[in-house]
Amino acid sequence: MRINILIGGSAGHGINTIDQFLTRLLTKKGFHFHSYKDYMSRIRGGTNFTHVTLSDQPVHCHDDALDVIVALTSEIIKEHYDRLTENGLIICDADVVLPEPCRHQVTRLNFKEILKETGNTKGYSMVALGAIVKAIGLEESTLNHLVDKRWTEAIIDANTKTARMAYEATHCVLISIPKTNEDHLVMSGNQAVALGALAAGVGFYSAYPMAPSTGVMSYLTQYETRYPLVVEQAEDEIAAINSIIGAASNGLRSMTSTSGGGFSLMVEGLGFAAVAEVPVVMLDVQRPGPATGMATRTEQSDLNFVLDASQGEFPRIILSFNSIEDAFYKTFRAFNLSDKYRVPVILLSDQYLADSTSTVREPDLKALKIDLHLVKEVREDYRHHDLRTLVQDRVVPGMTSQIVMNDSHEHDENGSVTESASNRAAMNDRRMSKLNEIIKEIEEPRLIGDPEAKDILICWGSTAGVVAAAVDNLTGQGRSVGALIFGDLYPLPTKTLTKLIERGARLINVEGNYQGQLRQLISRELAYPIHHSILKYDGRQFSPGYILKAYEEMIQK
Repeated sequence: MRINILIGGSAGHGINTIDQFLTRLLTKKGFHFHSYKDYMSRIRGGTNFTHVTLSDQPVHCHDDALDVIVALTSEIIKEHYDRLTENGLIICDADVVLPEPCRHQVTRLNFKEILKETGNTKGYSMVALGAIVKAIGLEESTLNHLVDKRWTEAIIDANTKTARMAYEATHCVLISIPKTNEDHLVMSGNQAVALGALAAGVGFYSAYPMAPSTGVMSYLTQYETRYPLVVEQAEDEIAAINSIIGAASNGLRSMTSTSGGGFSLMVEGLGFAAVAEVPVVMLDVQRPGPATGMATRTEQSDLNFVLDASQGEFPRIILSFNSIEDAFYKTFRAFNLSDKYRVPVILLSDQYLADSTSTVREPDLKALKIDLHLVKEVREDYRHHDLRTLVQDRVVPGMTSQIVMNDSHEHDENGSVTESASNRAAMNDRRMSKLNEIIKEIEEPRLIGDPEAKDILICWGSTAGVVAAAVDNLTGQGRSVGALIFGDLYPLPTKTLTKLIERGARLINVEGNYQGQLRQLISRELAYPIHHSILKYDGRQFSPGYILKAYEEMIQK
């Protein structure tokens, strides 16, 4: 059983605070949940909302229908009223305008009067929180956990008193759902990346703040004094990429993150890392472009860009995250792959996944092994760029007496700059031939649903959970449908895909962009056209209902 709660109001109403404490309370009470934020790129004004889905089972995406709307402004009702279920509940401020007639349960709270009585003038979020806790059937003692280390005792007491008063004033209660006894953690997509990097032994992280990637840097700064880690806020993205190349050249596992606009500035540095064969990890948290685009919205439109970013030809690895838990493991894996093959590894996330929060299983740290691929003792015939081998451990300055040179120009095996035609061809052959070894470690996409179904939805990245929910819905209707979920994108894994093509499956591409960029990559690599697509490029995430509606329309044509 699941309950979907939407909490919305103006920027400045504390919507993020409500989400933070609600999910914390739900965790303490043993629920699974998934929470995502929809917010505008402005300090005040406009409408923001958080959608929380809670359940006794793991939750990987939100639902279309709502059981509860908590409205601090009339605009939230206008935008989301039609999404309420038949037995849905509205909790709202006394000033909020409702449709006439209103066919749903309503609890009106006079926020201003409650705040006046408790003397807590900035406690809008606590009124809403108390009402929500009552509405979903939790006991009043749940509110004893409204504590934050940034607050004084006086603020904690005022907030708790405000939430309790709202709790007592709320009379409509939904059917409560059973709790789980599983142990789980709570993290956002950005936090999962940061923790994956820490587990991998990241030693240097440099970035320039750019939504929606900034959360990775903010989270890592909390661990600088506890781990051998330096986090640097660079003056711009060019400085960020060049500084991690310098740190990686000296043996530190190094990483940067940005969004598409920042990645644009990093492109020359990306080429430097590639020709010098310095291992770096780069995270692109996608948002709509071009240029500034929509800074706080989501999209999957950078795949084509990162596939061919920087001039010339060189090997790279591109991985995408299918879930918050996946973001942890993929980030860890990215460092090992980059070190082993001495190539840039580009991680693709997006605003939806980065800013979402969910319960996840505790990572199995014992199963993780760090492979640095550093040479501690140098053979007499060691060459920094050895034409005799594709996969080669490296020496960094100071570890041995070996002279180590990294340069952005074409160079010979020792790193010395040369424009020899034969050397150029040999070095380029060696670098590009790494793809033949890398492909052996690329993971095949996951096939879910009916593997023999005629219709197979294809997706990548954060759409995975939504597509899985759509497939479950169709399966529940007795429909035969499957889905192929890509995580590793380049080099493109083709074995499972080829089998589906050979048996005549109808492939339906599902992507958050206009062009169908995975479809284009598949066509490029396999010379196989995919004729059906379900696309979304309005800056908002997919929902199961959106996919179901588009699928029904497609099969009826």
